[in-house]
Order: sequence, then structure tokens, then C-alpha cells
Amino acid sequence: MEVAKERIEAEPVEISGIIRMISIKPDGVKHVRDVLLKAMDLAKKEGADGIRIYTIGPPRYRVDIVGKDPKKLEQILKDVVNLVSTEIKKRGGGEASFTRVGE
Repeated sequence: MEVAKERIEAEPVEISGIIRMISIKPDGVKHVRDVLLKAMDLAKKEGADGIRIYTIGPPRYRVDIVGKDPKKLEQILKDVVNLVSTEIKKRGGGEASFTRVGE
């Protein structure tokens, strides 16, 4: 059993979603960028092996989180979405929604 645990690695898991985020402020693009960068930092701090956030076409942004523990990734994704929606609202004139991709 010990040898098997040492030699067998869990395959990385990827979960994805689409965040639709807008800001009607004159410098809204800056606010959206800052919120997305903050979300990436949060995911890295919480232990995701990798995170990518990229634009599908404004105002839609795809979030891909990679790691080994699916439950942990679900929690990280939930925290990222929560951060994005609260942060953009706190900055005024913005809103965000989330749609899960895949499964």
C-alpha cells in the first residue's frame, strides 16, 4: 500500500465557469481588471494548483481552476465568485453573475 501511494498520483481536476461582470463607471475596465486580479490572488492563496481567468468577450470572463482535490476546488470557485460579486458591487455601479460550465 505504501509503495502504491508513493507511485500513484491523482490526476489534476479542472472546474470552470463563466463570470458575467459589468461596471458602468467611466473607469469600469480598471475596476473589472482589479477585481479579477484579486480573485486570482485569492485562488492561489487558497491552494489552487493553477487558475486562469480570460475574456470570452466583454462582459464574459471564463474561470478555469486546476487542482487535485475536487471538493477543495469547488470551495475555491465558490469563494472566487463570492469575492467577485461583492467586490464589484462595493466599488459602485457594477454587478456580476456566474454560470457553471461542464460537469
